[in-house]
Amino acid sequence: MKNCGKCSVLFEFKLTSPLGPLKVEECKNGLHTLQYDRKNLKWESIDATETIAFINTTGKESAVALLIQKWLNAYFEKDCEEMKTIIKNLNICCINQNLHAGLFKCKVYQELLNLPFGRKMSYQQVAMKLNNKNASRAVGNAMRTNPVVLIIPCHRVIRSTGDPGSYMGLQGRELKRWLLNFEIYVYENIAGVYYTDVCAFHWLVMAVYHDEVEIEDFEYDSEAEVYYYPCPCGDRFEISKLELQCGEDVARCPSCSLIIKVIYDLDEFMVCESIAMPISEVANMFPNIVVTEFHIKLFFIMLSKAFVCFGIRNKVVLFSPYIRTFSTSKAYLAKMTVRDALNAAIDEEMHRDDRVFLIGEEVAQYEGAYKVTKGLWKKYGDRRVVDTPITEMGFTGLAVGAAMAGLRPICEFMTFNFSMQAIDHIVNSSAKTLYMSAGQISSPIVFRGPNSTAVGVGAQHSQDFSSWYAQCPGMKVLSPFSSEDAKGLLKTAIRDENPVVFLENELLYGVPFDMSEEAMKDDFLIPMGVAKVERDGNHITLVSFSRMVQVCLDAAEELEKMGVSAEIINLRSLRPFDMETIKQSVMKTNHLVTVENGWHFCGVGAEICAQVMESEAFDYLDAPVLRVAGVEVPMPYAHNLETAAQPTPQDVIRVNEKCWPRMERNCFLFLFSPTASFKIADDPWTDWTTALTQWRWKSP
Repeated sequence: MKNCGKCSVLFEFKLTSPLGPLKVEECKNGLHTLQYDRKNLKWESIDATETIAFINTTGKESAVALLIQKWLNAYFEKDCEEMKTIIKNLNICCINQNLHAGLFKCKVYQELLNLPFGRKMSYQQVAMKLNNKNASRAVGNAMRTNPVVLIIPCHRVIRSTGDPGSYMGLQGRELKRWLLNFEIYVYENIAGVYYTDVCAFHWLVMAVYHDEVEIEDFEYDSEAEVYYYPCPCGDRFEISKLELQCGEDVARCPSCSLIIKVIYDLDEFMVCESIAMPISEVANMFPNIVVTEFHIKLFFIMLSKAFVCFGIRNKVVLFSPYIRTFSTSKAYLAKMTVRDALNAAIDEEMHRDDRVFLIGEEVAQYEGAYKVTKGLWKKYGDRRVVDTPITEMGFTGLAVGAAMAGLRPICEFMTFNFSMQAIDHIVNSSAKTLYMSAGQISSPIVFRGPNSTAVGVGAQHSQDFSSWYAQCPGMKVLSPFSSEDAKGLLKTAIRDENPVVFLENELLYGVPFDMSEEAMKDDFLIPMGVAKVERDGNHITLVSFSRMVQVCLDAAEELEKMGVSAEIINLRSLRPFDMETIKQSVMKTNHLVTVENGWHFCGVGAEICAQVMESEAFDYLDAPVLRVAGVEVPMPYAHNLETAAQPTPQDVIRVNEKCWPRMERNCFLFLFSPTASFKIADDPWTDWTTALTQWRWKSP
C-alpha cells in the first residue's frame, strides 16, 4: 500500500494503449493517478486502433479500472458523448477530494475537465477563467504535476503564441503534437459539433497542422483572389492571394478549426507596384501622430486579419495595394528593428555556411525568448537550430567543443546574467584555447544574448557584463546600438576565427532604425575595432555604446539648445577598441565624457580615461575626463528606483555642466595672455575652442 501524503493507494494496474503502457493507481476516493510509462512511451508511429487491455490481469478488475478502460476506448474512437458519460460516473481523487493537489490546482484540473475534445486554450486563458489573469505560471505548474493524464487534458493547454509548449520533455512534445493533431481531426459526420463557437483567438493561434499542401494543388478563384483546398469536414480550406504575398503560409477552414500549411515560393508572389497612397498623404490625415510606412502596413494587415477572423474574406482584397507595396517594394525596406536585423544576419550566415548552427534554450520551436530566431527552426531544422535544457554550463561546453571541431556555433543565452553559469567554458575553454594550444586550436564561436538592464527584471537579470568580458585577452567583445550595427557586426562575428561575445540590449530589440541600401545586402559587414561618429560636434565628446548611445543623442539635442555642440561616438566594438577615433575627437573638442549603463568602478569608461591619459590626447584636454554610469547598487526592482539607478539624458547634461566653469576660466586666462593676438568672434563656444587651441601652441 502506497501513501501520497494525503491518501493511500489501494490498487495498481497497467493498461496497454496506442501510446504505450499506462500506469493506473486507485485509492478509496476513486482514480488516484493515470500516468504514462515513460520508459516505454510512444511518440511516433502511433496506431490509434490498438486494443486497450489490462496487463497481467486477474479478471477481477474494480469498477474504477473498468471505467478507465472504457474511457480510453471511447477516447481513441473519438466518442465524445461516451467520454462525457463516463466522466460523470468517475470519481477523481485530486478533484473531488482535494487531497494530493492544492485548491488552485483543483480549480485548474476542473476547468480542463470541462474543456471539450478537440479544443485548446492558452495558459493565460485558463488563468482568466479562474479570475486571475496573472496566474499563467501557476497554471503551468499545475500542468507539470497533473496526476491524471489524458482524462485531465493538460495537453490541450498551449502557449499564447500557438506553440504547443513542453510536455514531459522533448519526447513528450512530439506526443503532445500527436494528441492535438489526433483530436483536431474532424470527420464529416461530426463537423461543427464542437467547432461552431470557435473564437477569433482560435482562428489566429493554432498548435498543429492537419497537413502540408503545395500551392499548386489548390484551386484558385481569380475573381475573389482566393485559393481553395478540400477539407475533411466537407468545406474548403481558404487562403487569399494577399495573405500569400504578405508571407502567410496557413490556410484555414471556415467550418471547423483545422488548418494546413501551404508550401509555396514567396518570391513568385512578390510584387513591386507604385504606391497607391503616398506616405505623405496618410501622414496628413493624422497630423498629431508620427506615421511611417511600418504603421500603415501594420494597420492594414491587422484590419485584413480582423476581416478574415469574421469570415469577410472578399473584402480583404481592398487592402491589397497598401500591404503589397509596403511589404514587397525594396524602396521601403529602409526601416528594420534590431530584432529583425539580428535574425537576418543569422539567417544569411546559416545559408552561406553549413557549419553555422544555433544552440540555446527555446531557440527552435518557441523561436527564442525575444523572437530573434523566428522562422529559423522551420527553415533549417533540428540539426542546425538546437533546443537545449536549462543548463548553460552544459550547452556552452557542447558549443565550444563543436567550435574546436570545426563548426561555427552561435550560442544564445536568454540573458548574459545566465552566462555566469558557463563562464568557465567561455573564458578558460574558449578564449584561452588558441594561446594554450600554441595557435593549433581555434574556437570560432559567438556567444550572444541580451545584456544589461531591461524593465522590471530585478538585480539578477540586469547586470552589464561589458567590462567583464572586455578585460579578457583572446576574447572579442561587440555591443551594437542600431540595426545596421546589429546586422553588420553579428555577420562579422560569425565569420571571425576567434570567440566573440555579442552583447545585445533587450530594450533595443523592437526599436526600428534606418537601414542603408548597402546594409540590406547579404554581404554587408562592419569591421571590428571601428567606432562610428553618430553626431558631429565641436565642444565636447560623448563616448558610449549600446542603448546609452540613444541617451547621449537625446542629451545632445538639449545641449544644442544651450549652445553646446556635442560629438557622439558609438564604440560598437569594446575589444578591439577604436582609441584613435576617440583621440581625434578629443583633440577637436578638448572635453570628454563617457556614458555607460554599467558601474563606474573598473568600467569601460575607466579604461577610456586611462588610455586618454596615457596618450597624446591628454595634452588637448581642458578639463578632466568625466564619467556617467549606473548607480553603484544592484538594480532595484521598483520602477521608480530602477529608473533612478540608470543614466538619463539629464545626468549627461548635468555632468557636462561641470566642464563649463573650466571652459570659462581658460577663456579668462587667454584674454589676459600677453601672446593673445587675434579677435574673438560672436560664437563664444566655437571661438574659445579655436582660440585656446591656437594659444596653446603660440604661448612661450
